[in-house]
Amino acid sequence: MYLRVNIAPFDERTILEEALPFPSQEAIEQKFIELKGKPVPLEVTLFSNDFDIPDNKRTQLLNLVRGRPTMTLYFPIKPLQVGLARLRVCVFYKNHLLQSFIVSAYVSAHDESASEPQKACVEMTFSSDFRRVEGFSSRGLWLGINQSEDGTHTLNIKHSQGALSRNLENKIENALEQARKALHEVSFDIKKDEDGNIERNEDGKPKKDYRFNKENFPRAGDEAGRIKRFKEDLTKLAKVGRNLYDAVLGAQPRAEERAMGQPLIDEMKKILGDEQLIQVARLRNLEDIWPWALMYDLLIDGDRVKDVCLAFRGEDGRALPYAEGVKRCKHRDPKSGRHDKTIVCPYGFWGFKHIIEQPTQPGGKKAFDDLILEVKIGATPVLNMPLATELIDIEPDHIKKMEELKFKRLSSLEEITNALDPKLNPPEPHVMYFFCHGKYDSSDNPYLQVGQHESLLPSELDELNFRWKQSHGLVFINGCHTVELKPKDLSTIMKPFVEAYTSGIIGTEITIHSFLAREFADKFFDRLLPNGASGQRVGQIIKDLRLELLMKYNPLGLVYTPYCSADLCLVR
Repeated sequence: MYLRVNIAPFDERTILEEALPFPSQEAIEQKFIELKGKPVPLEVTLFSNDFDIPDNKRTQLLNLVRGRPTMTLYFPIKPLQVGLARLRVCVFYKNHLLQSFIVSAYVSAHDESASEPQKACVEMTFSSDFRRVEGFSSRGLWLGINQSEDGTHTLNIKHSQGALSRNLENKIENALEQARKALHEVSFDIKKDEDGNIERNEDGKPKKDYRFNKENFPRAGDEAGRIKRFKEDLTKLAKVGRNLYDAVLGAQPRAEERAMGQPLIDEMKKILGDEQLIQVARLRNLEDIWPWALMYDLLIDGDRVKDVCLAFRGEDGRALPYAEGVKRCKHRDPKSGRHDKTIVCPYGFWGFKHIIEQPTQPGGKKAFDDLILEVKIGATPVLNMPLATELIDIEPDHIKKMEELKFKRLSSLEEITNALDPKLNPPEPHVMYFFCHGKYDSSDNPYLQVGQHESLLPSELDELNFRWKQSHGLVFINGCHTVELKPKDLSTIMKPFVEAYTSGIIGTEITIHSFLAREFADKFFDRLLPNGASGQRVGQIIKDLRLELLMKYNPLGLVYTPYCSADLCLVR
């Protein structure tokens, strides 16, 4: 049995639903002059748990050639079960996903009519017609996460040497829970009175103290005390980060994986030995929000950790990127590269070593649009700042700073909804910065607390039905509160903005203290907003700010996650 794939004029025999015409080569060459007369090199990769696909045929090359349909690729596939079976077809350019399709077919053990026809549908697209393919820079590694109907997860992996698909064991859920618990414990202590009794809020939940001071250094006295606390915190995070890594990438290979799959895993680990730009695609389910920055890929003997490596600390007071800092590390074997497993190294965390992006489907699942790489702001950008008004008194300097950057303060629910309601024809924002609280109501429904204790509900955002097809504004949700919003609830809040054609969303893995929120946002927008032609790229900004916080012995930059292209920037 074979699956046939090509790019050509419309063919009535196609099983693709809502097939769209492909642009002419002339249109592509007008956009990219450097491609004139040259083929556009693509890779097509298949992933499936329902079909056996030979590893040496899983990825095949496909060239777009001027004036002609592409050659037809034939993928040998063998069904592994009777009944409905699915496979995923992904089109890549330099390991950057362009389009993903789901193909489904009914498999019978006998010669009988299928209960439903074969079909294919677009699952995700970052390039609707491949005209902008040269604008997508290379990725060192691509990871696709797919949640199955039974709640289990499948991991799809693609790098320059090949691709494979593997089922994740149920322990992933426990690893995720423990990872976020550790992030929260590093952020907050349970508050107690003089007699050692736990202090509680009006809702009966324990009060919590931020474990860092207003400058985001550990509240631990002198330099020696700060280093001691830092080592304790980083060791705790490394343990859960390694468990997360093992649950995602360290599982023992199945028998059929050992021949071809394990060498590909080994090659992937080798690739991750250097700094990389990693793309994570959450296929089908927006709720698959995982703390990828917390992944720790060095071996660690959790019960015998002796120290934490400080080689990342440059002599000029700046944090060193991996390529520089690793040269100073005294805990690595210079020949093998292996790191002492009793020493925790910050470079073992993906978030301190790599740039990680998690682009969202532009316009939501039903859209067929391009991933946004630039937000064009012109001479007068529209910058909105929805607020929880109590934060005006708590962080007045931050509010002033944002207003100096030309952010417009929106201090009530009415002002915020008016700025979003398309019936009132408000200008489409280039940036929407929420400096507010993330909370739950009495029925455990998540919402953003804005204004004077007003609730901005996800359902309210849905009903406004706003679309930013011109501005593609970036959304930053800086939710400050000591009650942690669950990741799936953050995705509920994110969903209306994804469907509004936003260029991306900056969010956090846990809710945070205003001290951290203020510093991170101050520095983020200083670099994002262009002084000249363009600002810095989001992926690099996030990584740099994580390392700068690390210089304060504060690892909490790991809680910030960009749900957008790492290459996204603002341009005049």
